[in-house]
Amino acid sequence: MAPLQISRLLLNAVVLALLSACAGGGGGGGGGGGIISPPPPPPVGPPVFPPLAPPHAPGDIPNLSSAEFLNNWGPAGTNAQIAWQNGATGAGVIVGVIDDGIDPSHPELVGRISPLSTDIVAGRNALVTTQSHGSEISSLIAGNYNGGQTVGVAYDATILAVRADTSGGFAYNDLTNALDYAVANNVDVINFSLGGDFVPPQSFIDAIERATDAGVIIVVSAGNSGLQGASAPNYPGLLALNSSVSNGLIMVAGGLNPDGSVNPVSNPPGSTANWYITAPGWQIIVPDHGPAGPVPGFQTCGLGPNGDLCRIQGTSYASPHVTGAVALVMDAFPGLTPQQVVDLLFNTADDTGPAGTDSLNGRGRLNIGRAFQPVGPLASPLVAGMSSVNETTQLGVIGPAFGDGLNGNAALWSVAGFDAYGRTFPLQLADNWLRASAGPAHVALAPRLWRSAHDESGLRVQMSFADDVAPDSYRVPVDRADLQQAPTRIDADLGAGLSVSFAANGGRTHYEQGDAVGHLASINADMSLSLTSRLSEHARVSFITETSHGEAGLNFAQDARTANAIRASFDAASHRFDVTLGAITEEGALLGMSWADALGETPTGETQFTGLSWSLSATPDVRFNASAEYGVADAAQIGWLRVVEPLSTTAFSLQAERNFTPEWLVALREDGAGFFRFSISQPMRVEDGELSFMAPTATKYGRRSLAYEERSFAPIPSGRELRLGLGYNYFAGETLSAFGETMYVLEPGHIGNAEPEALLRLGIRVAN
Repeated sequence: MAPLQISRLLLNAVVLALLSACAGGGGGGGGGGGIISPPPPPPVGPPVFPPLAPPHAPGDIPNLSSAEFLNNWGPAGTNAQIAWQNGATGAGVIVGVIDDGIDPSHPELVGRISPLSTDIVAGRNALVTTQSHGSEISSLIAGNYNGGQTVGVAYDATILAVRADTSGGFAYNDLTNALDYAVANNVDVINFSLGGDFVPPQSFIDAIERATDAGVIIVVSAGNSGLQGASAPNYPGLLALNSSVSNGLIMVAGGLNPDGSVNPVSNPPGSTANWYITAPGWQIIVPDHGPAGPVPGFQTCGLGPNGDLCRIQGTSYASPHVTGAVALVMDAFPGLTPQQVVDLLFNTADDTGPAGTDSLNGRGRLNIGRAFQPVGPLASPLVAGMSSVNETTQLGVIGPAFGDGLNGNAALWSVAGFDAYGRTFPLQLADNWLRASAGPAHVALAPRLWRSAHDESGLRVQMSFADDVAPDSYRVPVDRADLQQAPTRIDADLGAGLSVSFAANGGRTHYEQGDAVGHLASINADMSLSLTSRLSEHARVSFITETSHGEAGLNFAQDARTANAIRASFDAASHRFDVTLGAITEEGALLGMSWADALGETPTGETQFTGLSWSLSATPDVRFNASAEYGVADAAQIGWLRVVEPLSTTAFSLQAERNFTPEWLVALREDGAGFFRFSISQPMRVEDGELSFMAPTATKYGRRSLAYEERSFAPIPSGRELRLGLGYNYFAGETLSAFGETMYVLEPGHIGNAEPEALLRLGIRVAN
């Protein structure tokens, strides 16, 4: 419809023709001005509003396969269901609909219309009408989820309906009053499915500015003059260009066809491209709110199995989809400013057409689902006052004794993360721990070859050969040169019954018996020193010191470990008993666990342990060995992760050995001898105790609601690793060492659901 040719003098009193019902179906803003007709006489009494309906229970959302959801393609076409699935339904958001009235008793609007709704035209008092463009718009925004005809995008929102039409269209003074009334009654967003071609009077522009100054978002249909060569949206959409008026809160809605293309009737963005977004506008289905009106082609009713649906089209019906999206975002993220709400919807729109903002699609196609996903990486202030962590931040290293006890609880490590808009999303940090290797469960080397030298004074020196490469079991950076240093042992008699042993570079002051699984073995000693005093023929006592320095990498602090122990040994016939009391100090770690520097300094941990071992030489060729250890680990009550209750640890090993050298080996090497070994062992494991940390939490108000709660947990692994091994060792003097073993590992890494491992381990050392 072409606008009437009227003088500028009349434009100060008249404009913005809205197609009443039918013309509204044309899409808001397609027409020009009109002369005001005398207002109709007021009704006998005020309207009666049904009480506002309570919001739906969490999780109670429309069935996505129901006719109610599928009848109108708009909700699915904007991915509104993703907002519903995330708990957003528009509850608590007041939407101003400035239009041509409302029918609050219609089933799709019962309980949705605020009793503060009004007819702004002086003296008319005729808000309620059953032939209403405003009812159609309101049904698209907040139509009831009731299993009926259709459902609105924000079906729990409240509509503040302000009727401002006259028989000839809309007068600017009425629209100005409607704006001020809506703002005074605390609307959050206003839908304008109307518009005109000419610059509005200053009084109306001032009302727009007052609304946006108050933080009210205004969504305006672009208009339906595209085929007539319109180069930009109608007013008031063009006011988006005036930042002092819009305050960045005017959104212009263009209309889409069901196939996602922009309908050619929809006015293009023109200079408002940065404030223009497209949404479903053509072939839209709404409940039948009354006669179709005098504009065939814009509205077809009598549709659906009950004949109670209408098909409509135009940008008038694109803007309520955008308005509903605003309501959903405001419900879900009340911590956002209105400017952030607008920016979020623009930035999460699908980029349709040419890359970036363009002259046909503006910012792109409305996608509510993307607006409910984090924008940018999530970050969490895991420690108050320190830098935030994100999805890729390594929190620290977990010692093998913890298994999955520290990071296996996903709920424990779900903390409040914030996206680029400061919105709250769960940030999962359970996988942000680096799990240290549990040692040589799957890689083993043959026992070392020691070359010995001694003199008459009792000084004995042993040196082994350096390994050329690191075993596969290493999981942290290792200095290759360190590995190539030759392990060394030095023993010396200091006097009657008193001796000293020193070992370095991987050697230890006592000989290994199978895989070491106890507390001292966890040191991975760089250097060890043992002072032994023989108390009697059958008793001796040793003082043991071991140290190591290992760097976990990833900017974690260096872990310096020191162990001090006293061991009493007793021989009785074919039996030997050892009792060991010791303590391990770890600078910047506890049982091999330390956290990143970004979380602060890891305190020094101390583990006190007791070990008992027994060996029996049943026959000259058969031996049995058994050992068990128990430890208690604690750390200073400082830092990010605190020890609430000391951690208890265990380890044990059972071995049976039998000397056996096949005849063919004897024939090859007369100095060779070997033995079979069967073993069952459990590496060091955390059994009890409690840790805690202050976890960041936040509500849907985002970063401004940041708080911390203490979370305590027992870092006990879900499983218990057991190693069952059957192997053969062979030695030939100082020149050959060979080793082979089959091993079956249950619940490797102390992880309950881990698949068992069946391993074949081989190793050989040959002297040069």
